[in-house]
Amino acid sequence: MIDLPTRTGPREAFLHPSTDEFGHVHRAGSLHLTVPKSLVEPLHNTDWAEPHPISRRPEWPQTIVMLHSPRDEAELAVATDVLRASWQQATSEEV
Repeated sequence: MIDLPTRTGPREAFLHPSTDEFGHVHRAGSLHLTVPKSLVEPLHNTDWAEPHPISRRPEWPQTIVMLHSPRDEAELAVATDVLRASWQQATSEEV
C-alpha cells in the first residue's frame, strides 16, 4: 500500500467534489488537474493549458485546467514541473 501525505491544501487544490484528487490523465494524454493560482495565467498565456470548462462555473475553482500532452522530453520536463506544483499545493509536501 502507498502511504500518501496528508491532504492539507486549500479547496481549490482539489477536483470537486473530491477532497483527495488533484488531477488525472485523460485517454488522449492531456492532464486534468488543479494548479496554484499563480500558474493559471502563465499556463494559459503560453498555451500550455486551457481552462477546464467546469472552471468557468462560479461554484468551481478557476485553478482547474487541462494541461496539454507533452510531445518531447523538454515538454515532459515542463509538464512534470506543473504536476509537481499541483502535488505540492494539495499536500504541502516537497517532491
